[in-house]
Amino acid sequence: MNKLTKISTYPVLKDDDHLLQITGSRGGIRVYKRPGSKQPLWSVTTILHSSVAKPALAPWANKQGRLAVEETLAPHVDKVLTREVLDRALEYAQKRPRETSTVAADVGSVIHDLVSAYIITGKAPHPEMLQANPLVLTAWQSFREFERDYEPMWIASEFACFSQHWGYAGSVDALAKIDGKYAVIDFKTGAGLYPEYAIQAAAYSNALSTPLMIHERADPMEWEPWEEIVPYVIRLGKESQEYEVRTVTHPDTALEGFLSALRMWQTLGISSLSKTAQKEIREHLELPEQLPVLW
Repeated sequence: MNKLTKISTYPVLKDDDHLLQITGSRGGIRVYKRPGSKQPLWSVTTILHSSVAKPALAPWANKQGRLAVEETLAPHVDKVLTREVLDRALEYAQKRPRETSTVAADVGSVIHDLVSAYIITGKAPHPEMLQANPLVLTAWQSFREFERDYEPMWIASEFACFSQHWGYAGSVDALAKIDGKYAVIDFKTGAGLYPEYAIQAAAYSNALSTPLMIHERADPMEWEPWEEIVPYVIRLGKESQEYEVRTVTHPDTALEGFLSALRMWQTLGISSLSKTAQKEIREHLELPEQLPVLW
């Protein structure tokens, strides 16, 4: 682990509330910790990425490979197919899913940054920034359409939340008030919305429940988190101007699903880390000397 990033929390319940985000030198694993603590707060996205199956991923990767072969070989139809051309097609088929995924992730990262800056400052991005990439421009227009229709009262963006009790943390895209309730919002720019997104949003909302209750100075006996806090997942179209809003209608079920994934991560994920990764983690955090063993 070689990168530490300071991320502020919301709401700020004491001076300089923040977490330290620790990211591996090769990407991949991400974990947080509170200043002065050695207890790991495992990243929500790391937990879900490692523990929840993605049934749509394999067909998508398969399609990308087929498209790569077709694009490479189409110019050679009715011509002599050389070994060199075939090898090039196979190599491209192997690389294309990752390349396509990287491009999509880059667009998603840019639009997240633009939306976050807008929420924090109230200023729309400069037109030149949007026009540089048609996909980013369309996603921004999709966001503005959502904003006009739902009229959120923006509160905060890109801040850390954590559950000390369960030992996890994450970064929330946006917090707003919609129809008088807290809306914990996770923005997506992919082609669809998947069940694990509901689990992710519920985990963030659960981690924010107690801090928001204290922020409101609410009576714990009268505070019903899932009546006060609504997990939202919002897909911003980038191919066409559109948006899709989903609220997590059964957040207790979604949260239980996340906690099951957390237990799976604690059983399989940590123990599967390489010795190098474990050594790097122990430079910042305390891990059990005896990790889970299944065999």
